[in-house]
Amino acid sequence: MNLSRFLLRSFSFRCPHCGVGRLTHRLYGFNHHCEHCGYAYLPDDGDFWGGVVICYALAGIIGIGAGGLLVSFADVSVQALIYAATLTTVAAVLALFPLSKSVYTYLLYYTRGHEEEYRPPADFHPGK
Repeated sequence: MNLSRFLLRSFSFRCPHCGVGRLTHRLYGFNHHCEHCGYAYLPDDGDFWGGVVICYALAGIIGIGAGGLLVSFADVSVQALIYAATLTTVAAVLALFPLSKSVYTYLLYYTRGHEEEYRPPADFHPGK
């Protein structure tokens, strides 16, 4: 799978296994498994942190970039620069968190998605 297809699918917030079930049930609330096929999105306790790391890395890059642009094109004080970079970073974290969890879920699927722990339980029935 190429990068553009991978990103488009992860931006859709749909199940990486079947493409039908939703990853989220509200903006910041992620489902534990697909309601359509039963695929477990993040079966390990540590799987949550991958999305957090992606989010913080991107937010840090955006905050540093915003600070760099501010220094390049405006004559501002250090205090104003710190406030602007901090606010930009916080806004980026809030905006990117759901997307980064979706990207990480897809990354897990394509690296180890067919392992036993991700499969639905034997008693799983769609819609229940």
